[in-house]
Amino acid sequence: MSGLLSPARWLAALVLLSALAAGYAFWTNHQRDIGRAEITAQWTAEKLAESEAARQREKALTLATQGVDHAYQKDKQRRAAADRATAGRLRDFEAALAGAGSSDAAAATRDHGAGSVERELLGNCAASFAAMGAEADRLASKIVGLQGYVRDVCLALPP
Repeated sequence: MSGLLSPARWLAALVLLSALAAGYAFWTNHQRDIGRAEITAQWTAEKLAESEAARQREKALTLATQGVDHAYQKDKQRRAAADRATAGRLRDFEAALAGAGSSDAAAATRDHGAGSVERELLGNCAASFAAMGAEADRLASKIVGLQGYVRDVCLALPP
């Protein structure tokens, strides 16, 4: 019985138990690191997939925006051409009214100016419309310049 109580056996048992506890602690720490690495890899893969999906959405939105912008520019050019044609017709109409008033001055005085008021009103309206068209063209060119500035400078994506 004295062999069981010997200090050498107690010391050997204590060293053995300490080695087992240290080994267990190292093993659990290693398993925790493996789990942490797996979770990090999974999280990284998920974030990469989300980033790629966001990049694809951004690309699709950019293409859609470019398509809308292209259609808008085409429509704006079509409307500008129609406006120029209308302004030209108004100028022609104004010139016709001015020509009719000068060639028919004797008849207009005989009619006591009955037709000249209508011609003058229509001529003034045509002149106002022509001036409004010119102002609209001037403002449209300003807007195009400002939109280009915003697109190129203010909305430029950082590299």
